[in-house]
Amino acid sequence: SKTATPAAPRSVAEPVAAGPLAPFARTLGSKLVRLENGTLKPHAQARLAGVKFFAIYYSASWCGPCRQFTPELVDAYGKIRAQYPEFELVFVSNDRSAGDMMSYMRDDRMAWPAVRYDAIRGSRDITRYAGSGIPCLVLVDADGKVLSDSFRRGDYVGPDLVLDETWKILRDYRRQMT
Repeated sequence: SKTATPAAPRSVAEPVAAGPLAPFARTLGSKLVRLENGTLKPHAQARLAGVKFFAIYYSASWCGPCRQFTPELVDAYGKIRAQYPEFELVFVSNDRSAGDMMSYMRDDRMAWPAVRYDAIRGSRDITRYAGSGIPCLVLVDADGKVLSDSFRRGDYVGPDLVLDETWKILRDYRRQMT
């Protein structure tokens, strides 16, 4: 009798289960890059198949509060993705150059995709979610509807609250699916 070989654990970088691209994933289109071997490479849109929740992280390397929050987000991202492959995080840089953006991603070990630096200004469909300051974290559903935001009615509540709410929203979603 043949013994089945257990599947290797899926790494964060591998694509999620195949499925149709959500409207928000189509919005991101070919604008995404990811850090691989120290350089930015195109992030295949197919890797977003099956993603139903997107956290958009507006941040910059020159921002002290961002540098304080990013390590917490890096830690949370690995844990969230391990449990919820239907979640993806997208970095939108407020850095002064593409090089600064790449250094920030590398130095802070951002394992998630980012909007290409040269595509940010022309991406109103993505930048429209940004609040008036950074760090700003916004959770949207597959259709781009805001589920949680660092800014509420003009007040800054911060990215930690969004991170907490992301866990709750994903747990609730999973319960509804079972």
